[in-house]
Amino acid sequence: MTSAQASPATIVEAKGLTKAYGRTYALQDVSFSVTQGERVVLLGANGAGKTTLLRLLAGLLRPTEGSVLLWGTPPWHARCRAQVGVTSHASYHYEELTAWENLRLFGRLYGASNLETAIERALERVGLAAQAREPVRTLSRGMQQRLAIARATLHRPALLLLDEPETGLDAAAQGDLATFLFPNGEETAVIATHSLSLGLTLGRRWVILSGGRVQYDSQTDGEDQARVEKNYQMYVVHGGR
Repeated sequence: MTSAQASPATIVEAKGLTKAYGRTYALQDVSFSVTQGERVVLLGANGAGKTTLLRLLAGLLRPTEGSVLLWGTPPWHARCRAQVGVTSHASYHYEELTAWENLRLFGRLYGASNLETAIERALERVGLAAQAREPVRTLSRGMQQRLAIARATLHRPALLLLDEPETGLDAAAQGDLATFLFPNGEETAVIATHSLSLGLTLGRRWVILSGGRVQYDSQTDGEDQARVEKNYQMYVVHGGR
């Protein structure tokens, strides 16, 4: 096989992932892989296991059973974390610092190159250039979410793990979400969302979780949207009935 024909590198490899809290299973026997350049959208109702799966991939939780590797290494290792960008339900900003100061602090922690320029570009991309010097506590929830997206993408991570990145964004900002998240157009990402319409826009592959298990996984770019919608209705809206 020539280099031009080489298969994309595997970024994420999850095998038999299970997470239990006592007798309650948040995730059960989940196996899948993500290759370089893929954008995988996790769809599911509340409690389906989307957030748990993302936290396991980010190394924020340890599995009860099974394994997860990023670039062949457990995700809690420092060299993995430096290559990952994360958004979660909470923004985790320092509210007394300005938007600029928050990004500068994060960028220094992760050794972002050309930091001043990177901050300017990130704020411009998410529409916060005018609020750069304002304390985060004065920003609206939607603006704080934009800042969280800027922070997650500031260091040009090789993998984005995004938990409902649309939270708090108005309709216009949701329409720009792909531009916020994927400035290069080739980023690898795993994205959890409740919104089927948004998921169809952001993703190239769709995984539906229900009851902590993978119920549907479309493997092909250009998957017929009607088929995705049918499975979404079955497993998310009607609970598999």
